[in-house]
Amino acid sequence: MNRRHFLVGAAGLLGARRAFAAPATPRRFVFMLSGNGFDGRVLMTPELRDFARINRGGTPIPDDGRWGEDGAVSYGRMSGPEVLNGDLTTAPALVNLGNLASKACVVLGLSSRITGGSHAASHGVLSSTRTIAGSPGGPTLDAYLAALPSVRGAGGARTPLAAMRVGYNPDGGTTIAYTTCAAAAGRPLPMLNSTLAAWTAYVAPLASADGLAQLAERADVLSLARSQLAAHVAPSAKTAAQVAQYRGAVDDMTQDLDRFRAVAAAANGAMLPPKPTAGRAPLDQLRDHCKTVSAGLRFGVSNVAVIGMGVGGAFHSIDYGAEFGPLAGKQNHDERHNYNSQAGDAGSVVVQRQQRRAAFFDVWRAEVEALVSIARDLDATPEPGTSGTMLDHTVLLYTSDNGDGHHSGASEFPVLMLGGGALGLETGGRTVVYPDIANGAQHRQLSNLWQTIGGPVVGEKLELFGSEGATRIAPGPLAELFDAS
Repeated sequence: MNRRHFLVGAAGLLGARRAFAAPATPRRFVFMLSGNGFDGRVLMTPELRDFARINRGGTPIPDDGRWGEDGAVSYGRMSGPEVLNGDLTTAPALVNLGNLASKACVVLGLSSRITGGSHAASHGVLSSTRTIAGSPGGPTLDAYLAALPSVRGAGGARTPLAAMRVGYNPDGGTTIAYTTCAAAAGRPLPMLNSTLAAWTAYVAPLASADGLAQLAERADVLSLARSQLAAHVAPSAKTAAQVAQYRGAVDDMTQDLDRFRAVAAAANGAMLPPKPTAGRAPLDQLRDHCKTVSAGLRFGVSNVAVIGMGVGGAFHSIDYGAEFGPLAGKQNHDERHNYNSQAGDAGSVVVQRQQRRAAFFDVWRAEVEALVSIARDLDATPEPGTSGTMLDHTVLLYTSDNGDGHHSGASEFPVLMLGGGALGLETGGRTVVYPDIANGAQHRQLSNLWQTIGGPVVGEKLELFGSEGATRIAPGPLAELFDAS
């Protein structure tokens, strides 16, 4: 089947990528969540450690043991947030950040106890609510952003898809999961765990004749639905209203499909990621997902993405493979229990724990670098229709799906952010430390960060986000992260 044959009809729909670049200020958002959390020390620079040591009365941040929970987490007594300048590439997970360090920012000290922490907070992380019995407590930030005309665009300028949601799950039979994203309370959204399924959904129409054929088949189905709805004679006013609602939904899907075909036409001849192969190691699958998301962002398939790595409990049986020596052939859950030093450790046990911690640090560095690969692609791509690069108009964020690590109390959610300079996000290679949970009223929560992104960064006014209620310490966005000028 000839790909060009399909492109001839699609090319005239909306023209090239620039013709439907949508909002006056392009805005994109990518959230990567690390399953069962990561140790915040992987994002700490020597400057941060020096600051904490002085603030802690000369006691340094330990290199082993638990970090991030109640008595263990402490940047010392603080009267307000502290902004530190330093070389982010000196942090263990950021050593390969390179010239993107100036477009990055580390945020420490935020909690989200409403989520419950523990093994996985599921939808709670991106919604600042509590997931109960698998049911989300509210909409997640990705769904909120994807519904905004200032993000997705409107009318003929709307992106074909609201969001791309992908993840890694070691259970090969679980190709779709509903544990991380939600449209509303009780309404979870799907995440594609198969790299092939994600590539087929988001990239294949841009890269192959078979993918274009799938779009053509969908168009035929929608055309049939429209003709049947047009011929339907409603027996009552109630039925007529339902038919009108269905017709509107079919019309919306048809318009989105037309835009997808136009995106495919504009991508003709472009370098796109190849079809993923099966059976790859966990981090290789994450890298494949990131290639898919990068292509989807750069060619206008969607402006919002969520990437999960063993989220929603899927972390349990991950075997990271030979790339991460001491963890190879072992289940992630068991190794998490052996991560921290314990009373009575001696001799070879101490060495084994040190090697295990170093291997986990390498895992988290690899996760960060997978996200950074998207940032590099975007930074190498000029933003259509305006100044700067696509990275300048994109916020990429890496955090945990439960807090600081195994059996978390959700007292610390370390965060790395990249890009967003043209949207007012303040990065500049800084580390922003908020008073931790022991500081009471001076402390800030993850919901404040979501208000920053969902409010001033997208040009909206978001008064509240999440369901913390009386446990919300302070409303509003984090002023230290946004340049109001």
